[in-house]
Amino acid sequence: MEAEEFEKDYKLGAAHITHLFNAMSGVDHKRPGLATAALNHKDVLVEVISDGIHVQPEILKFVFDH
Repeated sequence: MEAEEFEKDYKLGAAHITHLFNAMSGVDHKRPGLATAALNHKDVLVEVISDGIHVQPEILKFVFDH
């Protein structure tokens, strides 16, 4: 899912992302995707598998800081 697609869904009430980064594009500086779009909204709840395997600790810190 591209960022533009999420923005359309967000305007319709989407506000919850399950397993952020799992089977989706990551944070890309040229092609923002779902993860980037979701993290740009403080009211969107994101779930992350925080076992240090699915998502690395540095990325978990980034998620919690945003």
